[in-house]
Amino acid sequence: MRDWVLPYLSCPQSKSDLTLVIFDQEEDGEIMAGLLKSTEGGHMYPIVAGVPRFVSASLYDAQEYLTKHADALQAENFAVQELQAQYAGLKKNTNKYFGWEWQEFKRWGWQDAVEELDDKTDSAHAGTMDKTNQAFYRKGMFAEGELQGKTIFDGGSGNGRYCYQAHLAGARVLGMDLGEGSVLAAQENCREFPGVQIFQADLHNPPVKAGALDGGFSIGVLMHTGNAALAYERLAATVAPGGFFTAHVYSKGNIIVEFWDWVLRKFTWLLPMGGKIAFSKFMAAISRGLSRIKIRKRDMRWVMNHFVELRNTYHQMFDWWTAPIATHHTYPEVRKWAEKAGYSVEADRSKKQSNFLNRYFPPIGVVTVKGRKKS
Repeated sequence: MRDWVLPYLSCPQSKSDLTLVIFDQEEDGEIMAGLLKSTEGGHMYPIVAGVPRFVSASLYDAQEYLTKHADALQAENFAVQELQAQYAGLKKNTNKYFGWEWQEFKRWGWQDAVEELDDKTDSAHAGTMDKTNQAFYRKGMFAEGELQGKTIFDGGSGNGRYCYQAHLAGARVLGMDLGEGSVLAAQENCREFPGVQIFQADLHNPPVKAGALDGGFSIGVLMHTGNAALAYERLAATVAPGGFFTAHVYSKGNIIVEFWDWVLRKFTWLLPMGGKIAFSKFMAAISRGLSRIKIRKRDMRWVMNHFVELRNTYHQMFDWWTAPIATHHTYPEVRKWAEKAGYSVEADRSKKQSNFLNRYFPPIGVVTVKGRKKS
């Protein structure tokens, strides 16, 4: 952990300030092990492998930390804790599957060239650095230079690829994710960037002071929390008046694609991990095959996406079909979240569909809304 981040943090339980106890610090100043202690309520949060852990002890592995720093922890009267949280079962499964995903695809979005990818079909689907950069600005709706000098959050930081893009844009970033595998991947990828700090935290209860940040974004994550509106509300509260918040979530599709999405999720949820992997690879192979069948300016995959979600890579299909929950939303719904949180809608990516099929029989797509917090 970098010490610059401490003034932005608060205890997620008591909402009080936090003090820092250091057990192990690198020469470059990064705190690899320690404790964050609330000034009220006696709550303590360990810093394990450089990552502050604001979640229940069952969601991370601290055995080495507990053994190595046993005397120091005893002196602080530290005890591991299971935090009371809504959707506890969902959070456990989210930690398991998304954590596994970001260990398996640790370098997704970080490679400089197609030749570095395990799956060359990733090249057209954000597997390389340039694709990630394009996706970051498109999904975040950021203007060139907008993030320079800002301190912002990434709500659901995965392997840290968007934290890095924000860092390149001149921002300091607080990246938060529930999964241990996710935060370890992000920490490894972002370790050399002192302006990026990764946390293991619950988006329903972020460990950030109200109104402390200049803005934030959550790209493709809120719909996996079990209550996207609540996660939006809690993250939105961390932004100061005049700051921004961009939310990017799945949109609702037509009744048939929604039905098959529900049915197949019920099926994939019953599969063991090996089965989930095999199913994801199978669906990706079907998608690539259909992509080769051209229909005028489209292809057969585009047609079939109005009935069932298909994407060309194993990673994308694993991400889609193994998520413990994935809610779908509308522009009016997300705009209401923004307005309720005290934001005006500055921009969104809604548009009238000119294509007949997309207009009257839409596939599952995305909703992107950028809000500006009112003074």
